[in-house]
Amino acid sequence: MLNIIKDKFNNILLSFNKEIKKKIFNKNINLNLFNNIKINYCNKIYNLNELSNIKIIKKNIIHIIPFAFMPKIIKKIEYKLNKYNIYFNILNKKKYLFLKLKDYDNNMKKNIFIVLKNICNNFYIKLKILREKLIKQYKISLLNKDNLYLIIKNINIFFIKIKKKINELFIFYKNTI
Repeated sequence: MLNIIKDKFNNILLSFNKEIKKKIFNKNINLNLFNNIKINYCNKIYNLNELSNIKIIKKNIIHIIPFAFMPKIIKKIEYKLNKYNIYFNILNKKKYLFLKLKDYDNNMKKNIFIVLKNICNNFYIKLKILREKLIKQYKISLLNKDNLYLIIKNINIFFIKIKKKINELFIFYKNTI
Protein backbone atom coordinates (compact mmCIF):
# COMPACT_ATOMS: atom_id res chain seq x y z
CA MET A 1 0.00 0.00 0.00
CA LEU A 2 2.75 2.43 0.97
CA ASN A 3 4.67 1.55 -2.19
CA ILE A 4 1.64 2.57 -4.27
CA ILE A 5 1.53 5.92 -2.46
CA LYS A 6 5.28 6.37 -2.92
CA ASP A 7 4.99 5.57 -6.64
CA LYS A 8 2.25 8.16 -7.07
CA PHE A 9 4.45 10.86 -5.54
CA ASN A 10 7.52 9.72 -7.48
CA ASN A 11 5.54 9.83 -10.74
CA ILE A 12 4.83 13.48 -10.05
CA LEU A 13 8.54 14.07 -9.53
CA LEU A 14 9.42 12.30 -12.79
CA SER A 15 6.85 14.24 -14.78
CA PHE A 16 8.14 17.47 -13.17
CA ASN A 17 11.64 16.68 -14.43
CA LYS A 18 10.38 15.80 -17.92
CA GLU A 19 8.29 18.96 -18.10
CA ILE A 20 11.28 21.16 -17.29
CA LYS A 21 13.54 19.41 -19.77
CA LYS A 22 10.85 19.63 -22.45
CA LYS A 23 10.06 23.32 -21.93
CA ILE A 24 13.42 24.74 -20.96
CA PHE A 25 16.35 22.58 -21.95
CA ASN A 26 15.34 21.75 -25.49
CA LYS A 27 17.45 24.31 -27.27
CA ASN A 28 18.65 22.28 -30.25
CA ILE A 29 21.64 23.73 -32.01
CA ASN A 30 22.97 22.54 -35.33
CA LEU A 31 26.12 20.55 -34.65
CA ASN A 32 27.48 21.55 -38.07
CA LEU A 33 28.54 24.74 -36.33
CA PHE A 34 31.31 22.65 -34.83
CA ASN A 35 32.46 21.04 -38.08
CA ASN A 36 35.75 22.86 -37.98
CA ILE A 37 36.72 21.34 -34.62
CA LYS A 38 38.85 18.27 -35.21
CA ILE A 39 39.60 15.84 -32.43
CA ASN A 40 41.75 12.79 -32.04
CA TYR A 41 40.00 9.81 -30.45
CA CYS A 42 41.43 6.28 -30.47
CA ASN A 43 44.07 7.42 -33.00
CA LYS A 44 41.41 8.47 -35.48
CA ILE A 45 40.54 12.05 -36.44
CA TYR A 46 36.87 12.99 -36.20
CA ASN A 47 34.84 16.09 -36.77
CA LEU A 48 33.13 17.02 -33.55
CA ASN A 49 29.63 16.43 -34.96
CA GLU A 50 30.51 12.88 -36.04
CA LEU A 51 30.95 11.60 -32.52
CA SER A 52 27.98 10.08 -30.77
CA ASN A 53 29.69 9.75 -27.41
CA ILE A 54 30.95 13.20 -26.55
CA LYS A 55 29.80 14.32 -23.15
CA ILE A 56 31.48 17.56 -22.13
CA ILE A 57 33.52 20.35 -23.63
CA LYS A 58 35.24 22.42 -20.99
CA LYS A 59 37.55 25.30 -21.85
CA ASN A 60 38.27 23.76 -25.27
CA ILE A 61 39.24 20.46 -23.65
CA ILE A 62 37.03 17.70 -24.97
CA HIS A 63 36.25 14.83 -22.63
CA ILE A 64 35.09 11.74 -24.46
CA ILE A 65 33.39 8.91 -22.65
CA PRO A 66 32.64 5.62 -24.44
CA PHE A 67 28.89 5.08 -24.71
CA ALA A 68 29.03 1.79 -22.78
CA PHE A 69 30.16 3.55 -19.62
CA MET A 70 27.57 6.31 -19.74
CA PRO A 71 24.86 5.00 -17.36
CA LYS A 72 27.32 4.78 -14.46
CA ILE A 73 28.44 8.36 -14.72
CA ILE A 74 25.47 10.23 -16.17
CA LYS A 75 24.20 11.16 -12.71
CA LYS A 76 27.60 12.40 -11.59
CA ILE A 77 27.98 14.50 -14.72
CA GLU A 78 24.44 15.87 -14.65
CA TYR A 79 25.03 17.23 -11.17
CA LYS A 80 28.14 18.97 -12.43
CA LEU A 81 26.24 20.41 -15.38
CA ASN A 82 26.08 23.92 -13.94
CA LYS A 83 29.89 24.13 -13.92
CA TYR A 84 30.14 23.75 -17.69
CA ASN A 85 29.23 26.04 -20.54
CA ILE A 86 28.36 23.33 -23.01
CA TYR A 87 26.76 19.98 -22.35
CA PHE A 88 26.09 17.17 -24.82
CA ASN A 89 23.27 14.85 -23.96
CA ILE A 90 23.74 11.60 -25.82
CA LEU A 91 20.98 9.63 -24.13
CA ASN A 92 19.05 7.63 -26.73
CA LYS A 93 21.90 8.55 -29.07
CA LYS A 94 20.27 11.91 -29.81
CA LYS A 95 22.52 14.93 -29.82
CA TYR A 96 21.35 18.08 -28.10
CA LEU A 97 23.49 20.99 -27.19
CA PHE A 98 22.58 22.75 -23.96
CA LEU A 99 24.14 26.16 -23.65
CA LYS A 100 24.34 27.77 -20.26
CA LEU A 101 21.92 30.67 -20.32
CA LYS A 102 24.53 33.14 -19.13
CA ASP A 103 25.22 33.37 -22.86
CA TYR A 104 21.67 34.63 -23.43
CA ASP A 105 20.30 38.10 -22.84
CA ASN A 106 18.66 39.00 -19.53
CA ASN A 107 15.18 39.11 -21.01
CA MET A 108 15.49 35.51 -22.23
CA LYS A 109 16.79 34.43 -18.80
CA LYS A 110 13.89 36.20 -17.11
CA ASN A 111 11.32 34.49 -19.36
CA ILE A 112 12.85 31.07 -18.82
CA PHE A 113 12.98 31.62 -15.07
CA ILE A 114 9.26 32.55 -15.08
CA VAL A 115 8.44 29.33 -16.98
CA LEU A 116 10.54 27.35 -14.49
CA LYS A 117 8.78 28.95 -11.53
CA ASN A 118 5.33 28.29 -13.05
CA ILE A 119 6.15 24.64 -13.68
CA CYS A 120 7.34 24.34 -10.09
CA ASN A 121 4.19 25.97 -8.69
CA ASN A 122 1.94 23.76 -10.85
CA PHE A 123 3.64 20.67 -9.49
CA TYR A 124 3.30 21.88 -5.90
CA ILE A 125 -0.44 22.20 -6.57
CA LYS A 126 -0.55 18.68 -8.11
CA LEU A 127 1.29 17.32 -5.07
CA LYS A 128 -1.08 19.00 -2.66
CA ILE A 129 -4.14 17.69 -4.52
CA LEU A 130 -2.70 14.16 -4.53
CA ARG A 131 -1.96 14.39 -0.81
CA GLU A 132 -5.49 15.55 0.03
CA LYS A 133 -7.04 12.95 -2.28
CA LEU A 134 -5.05 10.11 -0.71
CA ILE A 135 -5.85 11.20 2.84
CA LYS A 136 -9.55 11.46 1.99
CA GLN A 137 -9.50 8.07 0.26
CA TYR A 138 -7.90 6.30 3.23
CA LYS A 139 -10.12 8.05 5.78
CA ILE A 140 -13.15 6.62 4.01
CA SER A 141 -11.73 3.13 3.43
CA LEU A 142 -10.06 2.48 6.78
CA LEU A 143 -11.92 2.06 10.02
CA ASN A 144 -8.80 1.06 11.94
CA LYS A 145 -7.52 4.35 13.34
CA ASP A 146 -3.98 3.09 13.97
CA ASN A 147 -3.53 2.06 10.34
CA LEU A 148 -5.08 5.28 9.18
CA TYR A 149 -2.70 7.33 11.34
CA LEU A 150 0.33 5.47 9.91
CA ILE A 151 -0.84 5.86 6.32
CA ILE A 152 -1.54 9.58 6.71
CA LYS A 153 1.82 10.01 8.41
CA ASN A 154 3.52 8.27 5.47
CA ILE A 155 1.55 10.27 2.91
CA ASN A 156 2.80 13.42 4.62
CA ILE A 157 6.38 12.10 4.72
CA PHE A 158 6.32 11.31 0.97
CA PHE A 159 4.71 14.68 0.28
CA ILE A 160 7.46 16.55 2.16
CA LYS A 161 10.23 14.48 0.54
CA ILE A 162 8.96 15.03 -3.00
CA LYS A 163 8.29 18.71 -2.34
CA LYS A 164 11.86 19.02 -1.05
CA LYS A 165 13.20 17.17 -4.10
CA ILE A 166 11.25 19.42 -6.47
CA ASN A 167 12.67 22.40 -4.62
CA GLU A 168 16.21 21.00 -4.94
CA LEU A 169 15.68 20.46 -8.67
CA PHE A 170 14.28 23.96 -9.00
CA ILE A 171 17.44 25.39 -7.36
CA PHE A 172 19.64 23.11 -9.51
CA TYR A 173 17.96 24.25 -12.74
CA LYS A 174 17.95 27.86 -11.56
CA ASN A 175 21.72 27.67 -11.01
CA THR A 176 22.11 26.05 -14.42
CA ILE A 177 20.46 29.02 -16.07
